[in-house]
Amino acid sequence: MNVFSFFLNISDNVTENLTENNNSLGVKINDEKDLKKNETIKKVFPDLSKKTEFNEDGMELFAKITSDINIHNQKDADRMENLFREKLPLITNVIICLNVLIYLFGALTGNLDKMISIDAAAIRKGEIYRLFTAMFIHENIFHLLINCYIIYSVGSQLESFLGKIKYLIIYLFGGLVAALFSMSFLKTGFTSLGTDGVMFAIMGSLIYFGYHYRVYLGNVIRNQIIPFVILSILLSILLGGIDIYAYIGGLLGGLVITIALGVKDKTTTFEKVNGWIVSLLFLAFLTYIAFIYTA
Repeated sequence: MNVFSFFLNISDNVTENLTENNNSLGVKINDEKDLKKNETIKKVFPDLSKKTEFNEDGMELFAKITSDINIHNQKDADRMENLFREKLPLITNVIICLNVLIYLFGALTGNLDKMISIDAAAIRKGEIYRLFTAMFIHENIFHLLINCYIIYSVGSQLESFLGKIKYLIIYLFGGLVAALFSMSFLKTGFTSLGTDGVMFAIMGSLIYFGYHYRVYLGNVIRNQIIPFVILSILLSILLGGIDIYAYIGGLLGGLVITIALGVKDKTTTFEKVNGWIVSLLFLAFLTYIAFIYTA
């Protein structure tokens, strides 16, 4: 990256170094005309002189610069307001309704969990739908209430920040990765519910988003989201009987797919391309482990 540093009002005791050192070169400029004359500047920054041209002078120039700064600041403020203003969490509300309806249907039938949960043997025999249906089932009413609360409080924010389509992709991809993790690493005969993996996918995605907007969300990510993730993983290890693999898979899945989808005005095209490559390779690798290597 080419960088041009301007030093203004240099005192007499500062020694100017105009010698080449590690591909760096100091250039002495006395006034604006030197920008057009200096060969180094013309080579590295060919359009710099054009960008610094102005017709105003004195207070008129000061007023123009002030106006430009104010316009730029207003655009930034409008962009932040549009990003962080509360929006209708349509996808979040639909997901919560599905979770509740499926739980009520399961409570009435009594055996829904066994029919649509993560069961590696059944999935390998052809019941692929379990990889997705398990994202919407819960063990008991307490489990349902906790996950719906997380979806409403955290998921609705993520949907507002990233948009409905991206949020839905993150939800499904994170849940799929969590399910494949469970298939790959759970003991034979152990079934799992995929909703917890989806919760961690949402948190992994929010961590990536919060990194780019850490000025606004840094404290929330650092003091709430990350401690919750760490504590949940530690408790699953200590208590046992909890599908820690779904936690880890969901967290990683949500993170990598968010890199692929990108954060508006923050994620570069290069990062998005790498994110898609990593996401697809990650999904292919887990599919191989789940359906072939551990079968």
